[in-house]
Amino acid sequence: MTSTDSKESATPSNDASGVNLAPFNPTPWYSPRIWSGMSVEVWGKLVAEYRHQVSRQRLHIATGVYMCSALPPITNAIQKFLFAKKAEELPLAGDPIFVLGHWRTGTTYLHELLALDERFESPTTFQCFHPLAFMTAGWLVKPLTSFLLPKHRPMDNMGMGWDAPQEDEFALLTMGLPTTYRRIAFPNRVARHMDYLHMGHVPPNEIEDWKAGLMKFVKYLNYYYRKPLILKSPPHTGRIKVLLEMFPNAKFVHISRNPFKFIPSTIHMWAALDNANAMQNPTNENLRDFVFTSFERLYQGYNRDRHLLGPHNLIDVRFEDLVSNTESVMKEMYQQLDLGDYAKIEPALKARLEKDRSYKKNKHELSKELSEEIESRCAEYIEQFGYGVGTAAA
Repeated sequence: MTSTDSKESATPSNDASGVNLAPFNPTPWYSPRIWSGMSVEVWGKLVAEYRHQVSRQRLHIATGVYMCSALPPITNAIQKFLFAKKAEELPLAGDPIFVLGHWRTGTTYLHELLALDERFESPTTFQCFHPLAFMTAGWLVKPLTSFLLPKHRPMDNMGMGWDAPQEDEFALLTMGLPTTYRRIAFPNRVARHMDYLHMGHVPPNEIEDWKAGLMKFVKYLNYYYRKPLILKSPPHTGRIKVLLEMFPNAKFVHISRNPFKFIPSTIHMWAALDNANAMQNPTNENLRDFVFTSFERLYQGYNRDRHLLGPHNLIDVRFEDLVSNTESVMKEMYQQLDLGDYAKIEPALKARLEKDRSYKKNKHELSKELSEEIESRCAEYIEQFGYGVGTAAA
């Protein structure tokens, strides 16, 4: 591995993004990164994909990941030997529920609310960062590393923990499958694998490889939990057709939000994740275009495929309604999608809502230019989900 002398500032640039970024939550130098569960082979291919352009100031992160990557080949092999055949043969306990929506629209919050229902299970942060070894490595790695995790996510005030529900996209990342999340390693380069946000131009053989990777993770989770799964990943928003090929009776919950809120928040999110995990000091120069291009591809796929779902398999909810009238929205969701007895989740939901009263959201200031670009490039979304005139100030 070679390093590049970088004159990039350690403080990310705000100018290119068009939004005055709120401060990031600190990530201690010793904390695990999103790459820490990768095998040495997967990590080596990722770094090679970007020609080993690791900034000198980020060598400590790259070195730490290389050190961690020696363990997964062993624990992965043990889990495969002990459980792969059993997991493959075990039928799914039930149809999965997919939480869809753009980043920063409340997908994590909705995911956590659904995960309160003990009749379902969700992949945890540890399982997504160690997707092929969580049954063989968890008993040792979790207790030894829990104290190393930051208290909060880099981009907001939501707590971090190995047992918190997590995006299965990180499992695909760790397994070495194509995903736009690979750009976090080298954010100053042009993002790759953008077609995986809607799967529209991905060759059939690559789609089959992707489906096999996701199914392997789902099968391991199914074997471990023996319950229906709740899976949340914003990139799944544009993948309905492919997901239905895998799970014909799956349920989908899509959440929308005012784009004048989630676009700047998404810019902040990627900047924060890049700052905490990248192998080069982020300049944010490509960030704004990446956010808008990702948005357009997600909803190209969503609007192309949503007709494949009937009213008992898809419900659209608005973030603003979810936070202002949570119990009513959740009850409607349970009834429309036939998720079971809503009364079973009520006590846990009420307790969670009481706990959330003190949660504080980040605030981001938009430039006039960014506001105008949101109004232009998100016009169809604004009309589709009812964010009309005056939403910029809402």
